[in-house]
Amino acid sequence: MMQYGLFSYETENIGDEIQSIAARRFLPAVDTYVDRDYVGQWEPQGDTKIIMNGWFMHPPYAWPPKSESIHPLLVSMYVDQADSRVGEAFFSSESVAYLNRHGPVGARDMSTLEFLRKHGVESYFSGCMTLTLQADPTIEKQDYILAVDLPEAVVEMLRQKTKRPVIESSPYFDANMSRENRFQVAEYFLFLYQSAHAVVTTRLHAMLPSLALGTPVFLVMDHLKYDSRRYAG
Repeated sequence: MMQYGLFSYETENIGDEIQSIAARRFLPAVDTYVDRDYVGQWEPQGDTKIIMNGWFMHPPYAWPPKSESIHPLLVSMYVDQADSRVGEAFFSSESVAYLNRHGPVGARDMSTLEFLRKHGVESYFSGCMTLTLQADPTIEKQDYILAVDLPEAVVEMLRQKTKRPVIESSPYFDANMSRENRFQVAEYFLFLYQSAHAVVTTRLHAMLPSLALGTPVFLVMDHLKYDSRRYAG
């Protein structure tokens, strides 16, 4: 019997869980979880389908998957070009063969698309999985501005420009939270993104879900956080 898997994470970024919530909508069930950054070491108990979307990848660079029981859908993938060790893992001859065997690969952004093709991987531009999120009709719009990971000077400017309450938030939390708590926090952030009057953020993983949920969003291109390669497309 086919099982269905979902990525879990041990990062500080709850935006990762939002990627999994977006993928989860397309699964008939979630039978098992696997840490994305250890997927290359994963041995599922039986044939398992999994949507492999999001950021690739962090240490220990466990890639590609070895088990023949894993049946991946490679879509909405971002390949980190700033870390040379990612390139070494992702574009080894073993990995390129794996990607093409299970491809074509959906690239989350145009830069990843070019990066994949440059290394001989058949690929296409899919965009981000979070853009498929659907608004919850039971959530009512409220009258606050959500400021996600903004510099303090920008928050102060917002408060001077609007009479609406400006609520500050950050999707960065203790990486040691339980998986269940991480997913609960991610669901809460989606509630905030949808119920806000508008979202102002420096973060891609706040901007795209807000767009999907129908909330006006303004991206602040903070030089400490903005990477044009990640936003291309």
